Amino acid sequence: PRRVGAYAYYYLGISVGAMLSGFAVGSAAQAFGWHIGFAVAAAGMSLALGSYVLLAPRWLGAIGLHPDRRAPAGASVTAAAATKSAGREARLRIGLLFVLAALLCAFSVGWFQLFGSWLLYIEKDVNRAVGSFLIPVPWFTSINAAVVIVLAPMVAAFWVRLGTRNQRVDIVQKYAFALAMVTIGHLLMYVSARHAAPAEPASVWIPLVALSLLGMGEIVAWTATYGMVSRAAPAGFASVAMGAWYLLTLGLGGYLSGFTGRLLETMGFAGAFGTVAVIMGVACVIALLLRGPLSRLAARANVSL
Repeated sequence: PRRVGAYAYYYLGISVGAMLSGFAVGSAAQAFGWHIGFAVAAAGMSLALGSYVLLAPRWLGAIGLHPDRRAPAGASVTAAAATKSAGREARLRIGLLFVLAALLCAFSVGWFQLFGSWLLYIEKDVNRAVGSFLIPVPWFTSINAAVVIVLAPMVAAFWVRLGTRNQRVDIVQKYAFALAMVTIGHLLMYVSARHAAPAEPASVWIPLVALSLLGMGEIVAWTATYGMVSRAAPAGFASVAMGAWYLLTLGLGGYLSGFTGRLLETMGFAGAFGTVAVIMGVACVIALLLRGPLSRLAARANVSL
């Protein structure tokens, strides 16, 4: 539980960058053009890379440079038996991670709509005025990140508190919660789009609530993910497993999220949001149905969900 809580703070750091990037890059692009926006992004990446090169030797030392390959003291099984057992367990763990990645990939398909169909809808059919201030469209991604930042310490404390009470919520339940949040978010966007008209744009408050729901699902799903991959990855393959995980979730999920482009052309915003809501709802039900089989698979792989 403390490791999952620590990953909540790690994800908070990611979200701080996401929030600042939306404000800084989006504002620069709107004020001075897209080329300046890209230049600001490049400057930020250069600053990050320079900080790592200059500060890593002092702050990180030899962490990650010299893997510990020493055999555990007092090992009583033969090397051949240990290798065979480890190989079987590794295959089970890879299978477990693959199924979990598929569930998070489904969530990513819905979550990535924030950066595509949602922003298009907000720009075209939503009244973004709050008083005399017009919210820039890129700021909505930062608002999502701000929700994550606010929730991260609360989520971290909640997981630790459950751990001290010997109560825990497994990762499948967390993924089901995240899928439920993205389902409700798309249902809200569907309702908003159904009542939007060129002469009467939709209220900005429904998209803001939907963004908040996405943030809630995001922080719960991803803080659980890092802890799960770190403890379920086969020995010596933690970094590879995390890279493959990103490819199968954010990479594949981002790619598949583009299918809504055709939906927008044929069904409009309301139809696209409704379709995604149905898909996310089905994925949520599947996650709940898989909880039992995945728990048994995890037990055979000698890892806890």
